[in-house]
Amino acid sequence: MQSVTAYNRAWIKSSIKTTATVIGCLCIALSTHSQAASHLTLMSSGISLQPTEINILTALKNTNLPLKKPVTQLYRLRSYKPIWSDGEKYNDNAKQLLLSIRHAHKYGLNSSEYDAEILQSFLDATSIDKALISKTDIVFSHAYIKLASHVNQGKLNKPYEIFKNDELLLSKLNNAANKNAISQAINDLKPQHNAYNNLVEALNFYKNLNEEHETLILTERSYEVGDQSAEIPKIRQRLSILGDLYTSDLTSDIYDHDLMLAVIHFQTRHGLAADGILGKRTIRELNTPIWQRIQQLELNLARAQALPDISTGKHILVNIPAYKLYLYDNHQLTYESNVVVGKKKHKTPVISSELTKIILSPYWNVPKSITRNEIIPKLKQDPDYLVKNNMRLISTVSRNGNYVDP
Repeated sequence: MQSVTAYNRAWIKSSIKTTATVIGCLCIALSTHSQAASHLTLMSSGISLQPTEINILTALKNTNLPLKKPVTQLYRLRSYKPIWSDGEKYNDNAKQLLLSIRHAHKYGLNSSEYDAEILQSFLDATSIDKALISKTDIVFSHAYIKLASHVNQGKLNKPYEIFKNDELLLSKLNNAANKNAISQAINDLKPQHNAYNNLVEALNFYKNLNEEHETLILTERSYEVGDQSAEIPKIRQRLSILGDLYTSDLTSDIYDHDLMLAVIHFQTRHGLAADGILGKRTIRELNTPIWQRIQQLELNLARAQALPDISTGKHILVNIPAYKLYLYDNHQLTYESNVVVGKKKHKTPVISSELTKIILSPYWNVPKSITRNEIIPKLKQDPDYLVKNNMRLISTVSRNGNYVDP
């Protein structure tokens, strides 16, 4: 699959001649009707376009960039005026955008995904054709929208789908362009909660680690305080690299108290039973490749960007993989509890909504699929299954809902 960078270069290069031809024809047509005409009026909207804006409109018409629709929406908000130049040379907006892209790691993103090198080559050019600068204006805007959408709502959603339903977000980007506040606008779009900030920090930490590491082996069933093994120094080194062990002694082959605390810290971070015992599960997590951890962090970062801002008000967050519920009041954790979640076959849905009431010990009408696939087979094996599980069979024949003896 052709890369975005190569794709953009090919689009720009192949479209220069076409754009010049189209604009030339347009100017000829205008001069045929009026010798004094140097602009185009869009009759449907009453917008009068100057030559630079005509170039933008033509470039938008001919582009096949992936985010063509939101890019067009952005220019429509500003009557097709350029954002990144004055029609002849690049402005401070362009420099701010490139700087924000260079610092994409602050948001857990990679600058290469936003055509950083292509944009840099535009800024470094000594001379620029006016028709070409309109095309490059669109490429800058494409990177702007893509970066803004990823910073604001993550990479799980397509940027077009985000901006299709969020004209306010496009309006913010347009206002930032008018005020030369591109960097600030992008930074303001990032989620304002600790989960996001912690994941960005962790992601950048793992990206700076060495990809290769030796596989750890359990020579015993498990290691506890007081145990001795030639593998323990390797475990110490691994925990030190991962930031869980802070002692300077990495050569001791004895499982001491400091190592136990480091193991507990690692287990807590990875949702394991924090018992300080080095067993198979903990060793397996320690052996997880760095690239896999980076993928996990990138995925969870995208999920975290969909979380609501919990800095004010009361919020309930449920960590499905950890079987945990957390209650926050003005950003302070005030309560936590274990919860029951669905299995792989019947997953707990991921939702975000307003909680209006809580029903304690509610009645539950068993879905037909569960009745057919789970309840009936168990009822055949044990006639008392419903009674044992506090369930009742109700007739739907009559309006009274009479109980039926199974």
